[in-house]
Amino acid sequence: MEIWGSGAVLQTEIAIPKDSILTLATPNGPVCAKVTACDRDDYGFLVQMTVDPSERWFPDSYCPADLIPSSSD
Repeated sequence: MEIWGSGAVLQTEIAIPKDSILTLATPNGPVCAKVTACDRDDYGFLVQMTVDPSERWFPDSYCPADLIPSSSD
């Protein structure tokens, strides 16, 4: 999983159609997201989604335990 303030990319075993609405379960409650792309790769499917900026989902609602900080370079 790769995340940022306005979206995420998830690895899945099934295709999720573009424009589907997903509900992500986070420790601070559900977050709605819209699928913007779904592409097959060697491991299944990469599903890209956007989250409404008003959700302030990352890092406010969800922050993974293994967060790798981005470089300021």
